[in-house]
Amino acid sequence: MASKCFMRTAIYGGDVGALDALDGANLFEKDSAIVITNGWVYFYSLLVGGAPTEDPPNVIIPDLNPTDKYWQLVNVAQNEPLLDDRRFFIQETEPASEDSEEGDIWIDIS
Repeated sequence: MASKCFMRTAIYGGDVGALDALDGANLFEKDSAIVITNGWVYFYSLLVGGAPTEDPPNVIIPDLNPTDKYWQLVNVAQNEPLLDDRRFFIQETEPASEDSEEGDIWIDIS
């Protein structure tokens, strides 16, 4: 069976949109989930066998029909546009210190 990827808006709590609200009967090993909440993006993989104790956000167990299935946190990233509040300098000379701020991007076209 092909793996599925689920999008959620909460990690736990059992409400609609929460990762733990997905019915374990409909989940299969290698399914994945992306949870975007409170400015963070969490990436999960569903594992089967030897389910550990729930430990949010690292280990999430389905509320319904978990059997031996659990979501394992794979990675987490801050949900922040990378180029917001950045200034670009596209010129032949490096901007003077007093003209630039931390995070500015300078592209040398010389």
